[in-house]
Amino acid sequence: MSKRCFAALFLWLTVCVHSQPAEALSGTVTGAWFDPAFEGAGFLVEVLAEDQALVYWFTYDDSGAQRWYIGVGEATDSSIEISDLQEATGGRFGPEFDPDEVSLRTVGTLTLSFSSCNAGSADYEVDGQTGTQALGRLTGIADFDCTSVATGATA
Repeated sequence: MSKRCFAALFLWLTVCVHSQPAEALSGTVTGAWFDPAFEGAGFLVEVLAEDQALVYWFTYDDSGAQRWYIGVGEATDSSIEISDLQEATGGRFGPEFDPDEVSLRTVGTLTLSFSSCNAGSADYEVDGQTGTQALGRLTGIADFDCTSVATGATA
């Protein structure tokens, strides 16, 4: 192959490889996730579209009081990145619920990364504290074929 043909082929491959969009996160990660080391805490994940996902995180503070976080993040490849994780406070269950008492405060960031359909991790920074949790699937969508966490990929 001549240098000219090789250079043209290299340029074509470079353009084709770098112009392909990243695979979107598939709905296979929709469900409940938890780390057994954090009893009573977990994450609810719902893939909304090819590039967005909604995450609820329920956990506890150092004194054992419940904390509820929510965020809509960018879903790409095998992760969800939430840059404005919000804490919800002030709500009450039952007939005394008043939506005007609920307040949201941005507290940090959260990244969920999925290594398979049944395993992942949560990396977070909340109120200046950082941490990681190893996640396993608790529930998923019935009859959802789970071959990969990315759309179009195979196991």
